[in-house]
Amino acid sequence: MDAKRITTSSGKLLYKPIMAEHELYECSDDGTGFCVRCGEYTSGVEPDAAKYTCESCGQSSVYGIEILALRGFIEVIDEDEKEPEEAASK
Repeated sequence: MDAKRITTSSGKLLYKPIMAEHELYECSDDGTGFCVRCGEYTSGVEPDAAKYTCESCGQSSVYGIEILALRGFIEVIDEDEKEPEEAASK
């Protein structure tokens, strides 16, 4: 699972999660959350969580993976797109 930095139309800098489809399902089952302010993943988050406090940056910017998916804020990539990056890092 990765994240990329984006700039909103209002000029705010946020992070957007990037993951393969199977990772999306795993994160949903595991209670994974994502901070849109610092790009950190966290555990123990309800699927519909919104504006939980991030343990890394202290901002109220942690959302459940399912709510981010419903809002179209997760970039889902093909498994094939992820493999070259993983192979290069080994």
